[in-house]
Amino acid sequence: MSQANDQRQRLGLLRTEPADESARDGQDQRRPDKHTYPTGAEIPNDRRKKDRARYAVNRLDADQNEPDHKRSSRQGDLPGRSVCGLIAVDDAALVSQGPDGEKVGFMLYVLAFLIGVVAGLRSLTAPAAVSWAARAGRLHLENTGLAFLGFAATPYILTVLAIGELIADKLPKTPSRKAAAGFTTRIVTGGLSGAALGAASQGLIGGLVAGALGGVAGTFGGYEFRTRLVRATGGKDLPIALLEDAIAIGGAILIISRFS
Repeated sequence: MSQANDQRQRLGLLRTEPADESARDGQDQRRPDKHTYPTGAEIPNDRRKKDRARYAVNRLDADQNEPDHKRSSRQGDLPGRSVCGLIAVDDAALVSQGPDGEKVGFMLYVLAFLIGVVAGLRSLTAPAAVSWAARAGRLHLENTGLAFLGFAATPYILTVLAIGELIADKLPKTPSRKAAAGFTTRIVTGGLSGAALGAASQGLIGGLVAGALGGVAGTFGGYEFRTRLVRATGGKDLPIALLEDAIAIGGAILIISRFS
């Protein structure tokens, strides 16, 4: 263990603490004010910060893929600190401000947009799926304005309405989804569903906007998809309508499965 610590100390990855106050004072006096390369050239301050941040992110990624017993043993060598000498909370802060955090936020809005597309295909399928996810604990909407989606009766009510929509969609007198009422409903339910996905991660407004945009895209895209396939199949609407149902339901389940 001492040999490993000596090697870490030579690499500058371990800060040792003197045993007594006099030794600590002497070490503080000998500590250089500037950080330099082995050649003697000064290391810029911003470069040091970037190097520390990069090492912290890489170390955290390695920790997540490391077995628990090895991780606990390694952290026991340096209690309260990571290998690079940073306090653990500092590592978390660096990661939250790094590129990984940006990827997570972007993916959240992509999922909010896609659940909006599902609402554009079937306006009540998306909120029904979101409600079931909230009820099952996959989406944590407690203490938000959308907590009602996780109430005991909400998923059942929305499911009954969604099934009714699936049946009504096959009727010949059903208005076009591009009509004012149907189009508005799809934007509202798309925005509501996207907001629910965003609210679980402190991104309610962004999820609302992404979901509403997805509702617009799903409405027009679904309309073109269905009418062109019906025309290509010689006017057979029912098989294409059932295919659209399957895409909407399957897509909603796939999106919700990304949350846990």
